[in-house]
Amino acid sequence: MIESWATSALIFAGKAVFTIKNRRTGNHFTFKVMKPNRKLPRKGIWWVLTKTHDNSWLYMFSIFDDPGEKPYAKLTPASGIKDIDTHPAAIAIMWFLDKLNTNKIPDDLILKFSNRCCRCGRELTDVVSIQRHVGPECVKYIGTER
Repeated sequence: MIESWATSALIFAGKAVFTIKNRRTGNHFTFKVMKPNRKLPRKGIWWVLTKTHDNSWLYMFSIFDDPGEKPYAKLTPASGIKDIDTHPAAIAIMWFLDKLNTNKIPDDLILKFSNRCCRCGRELTDVVSIQRHVGPECVKYIGTER
């Protein structure tokens, strides 16, 4: 079972790379959710990118924080995406974020993080860091433990 509070903290840690897969259909998409620059004046902004067929990253849209609200997506067409509302990867990530925000993640969804720290992007090498998806230096900055 995927725990929403921990998953959300990891996804919005700064440089998360993860794949969501539907166990029934086999459909899957890989995403990168990252802070564009830690020095930006606006704190609550993330870029959402998806992996393309040629293994490159394609910027899709931005996610913003409303004060006191959960993150919401501002769908802005990006290069190579003609209609963001019907793009399969955009539909998948919006569906996933909605399920994450409402704490209703289906059991047939598989979530797999990369072997890199979700906050800084460095490769994880020790077992504990790999299991929590965050390195020893970054774990103190995100709230993945209750």
